[in-house]
Amino acid sequence: ILIGQIPKALLEAARDVFSARCIVFAFLLDSANEIRSQQLTLLEKLEGTESVRQSLALLPLLNNIDVRYRMPIFEIIQGTLVGLSNNQFLHFRRTISELIAADQKINLFEFFLRHHLVVHLDRHFGHGLPHPIKHERAAEVGAEIGFLLSVLSQVGHDSEPEAAAAYA
Repeated sequence: ILIGQIPKALLEAARDVFSARCIVFAFLLDSANEIRSQQLTLLEKLEGTESVRQSLALLPLLNNIDVRYRMPIFEIIQGTLVGLSNNQFLHFRRTISELIAADQKINLFEFFLRHHLVVHLDRHFGHGLPHPIKHERAAEVGAEIGFLLSVLSQVGHDSEPEAAAAYA
């Protein structure tokens, strides 16, 4: 249902290897002009003018999309980016790391991106260590799941009722 509400142009971009990379780059562009300028210079140096152009072209689509669509978009991108060669992936991973490091801090979204998208792709390309399965059922870590959902429901909400509604 969520995927059907994502703009068609964004879905098409997420399903193309080059454009999928540019969506990730655009998501990482900082809102502060000075940092964004540094990132764009870095992006042009590492990925070229066309990557900068396409990332900037995708930015308005990303700025107007509800946060709840990010995960489905990244699921599509994750599947698309397995089409990279190993060398292309390593280059892409380096670019992501440098864009994230540009402001010398990591926000929640950057943390998610690095640990969800990049770690998954690391494993696909044989660069990450396989993670042994420690728990077979969610019930085994129910308290931890409850705590994580509680923390996530409070992110981005200014009032307790909004956070409670998000948790529910």
